[in-house]
Amino acid sequence: MGAESEEGNGSTSGFTAQLQRRLPNAAEAKSATQTAEESHANSSPLDGMKVLLAEDHEIGQMVAVEILTRAGCQVTVVANGQEALEAVQRGGLDLVLMDCQMPTMDGLEATRRIRRHESESKQDAHLPIIALTASAIKGDRELCLAAGMDGYVTKPIEVAEVIATIQSLAPMGRPQSAATAPGPAQTQDSAWRRGIEETLAVDFNALRRRCLGNRKLAAKALETFAATIGSYVQDLVRNLQKGDAKSAATLAHKIKGAAGNVSAQQVLRIASELEDLSKKDALSQTERAIAELHAEIERVRQFVATSLKELVQA
Repeated sequence: MGAESEEGNGSTSGFTAQLQRRLPNAAEAKSATQTAEESHANSSPLDGMKVLLAEDHEIGQMVAVEILTRAGCQVTVVANGQEALEAVQRGGLDLVLMDCQMPTMDGLEATRRIRRHESESKQDAHLPIIALTASAIKGDRELCLAAGMDGYVTKPIEVAEVIATIQSLAPMGRPQSAATAPGPAQTQDSAWRRGIEETLAVDFNALRRRCLGNRKLAAKALETFAATIGSYVQDLVRNLQKGDAKSAATLAHKIKGAAGNVSAQQVLRIASELEDLSKKDALSQTERAIAELHAEIERVRQFVATSLKELVQA
């Protein structure tokens, strides 16, 4: 439970509770499914748009593909900048969502080469490219735009933001749907609610919303995170022990992005701290954060083992 009060403006109180919900019978479930499918069929704002998703992390791919396909897009996925460049050169695309940090060739360099290809081939069409980045630091947006990108979306991607950004840059002058713009209820939150969320290993409701209500996809993303994140942490620790600050910062950034995708907020917070310390070459100060990271990842694994099945079936 929690409450907020401000003199002259009134008070706000609230609580959270775990309740059992009556499961629908077969007829109700079928009716609800048909209604959802009909609603989706009539409300896809980007029907037929051919989108290239350049993203190297499996969980990021899963979530982004769900959002884009549910919006009506035809999605092609590549895992690095070199593959993105080759896909663009083959043609037939309407827009690119480009992760900035990828192996082989990063998103910034891939964008520069795409713009060079457009110039050298004397193409009239300008292919919209939207940056995907887990960073939100000052100057990051300008760096992306300077490389030739047209828009900028931070990860973990949110439905309203990415759809609105795509629509603002989409070819054929597609108008932005009012339904995709975030309203006051989406942008406002209270301190007591944030405090509750900070105690959770995973905010499954936020993850489910990011997956457009698809509980099975949300569960799969979370299970994948729990199964794979350990190898990233091991590599991070090895690089910290070797004193390789650059590689450590890259791995911490990957952990941060993966945690954001599954709404593991405390893992995200700790990984952000480790990324900052690595960039400052303050590796001697990372021991406490690494211990916290191990403990928090274990909390996520316990959540997956004990709570996930019930949440998917709710």
